[in-house]
Amino acid sequence: MYFFNLSVNEYWQNLTLLMAGQDYEPCEYTLAHNIIYGGIAYADELGFRPEKDFSVTQFILEEDDENVELMEDLEFGVMEGPVISWGPYDNPQRVITKLNTVVGEGRKL
Repeated sequence: MYFFNLSVNEYWQNLTLLMAGQDYEPCEYTLAHNIIYGGIAYADELGFRPEKDFSVTQFILEEDDENVELMEDLEFGVMEGPVISWGPYDNPQRVITKLNTVVGEGRKL
């Protein structure tokens, strides 16, 4: 998520609302970068592309190149399989159908 043209006060109000009821933990930039781009690569293996908003938010990050340390020990999914987290605009049947096609029904990637 991103916001434009907010005062510092408005930014913190929005951030507080977004974080309500969530357990967040601070991390170093390199870890966040690797999680985001590693997650995108994992999703790509499953046939999914980043949300259209990523075309804007990607500029918050540095380019995914050799200037940012690659953390090869990160694993994506749970128990070696994809995890589904539904958003308000997702089409669950389309996602399940695609996953069944790519990894097979009941199988892991």
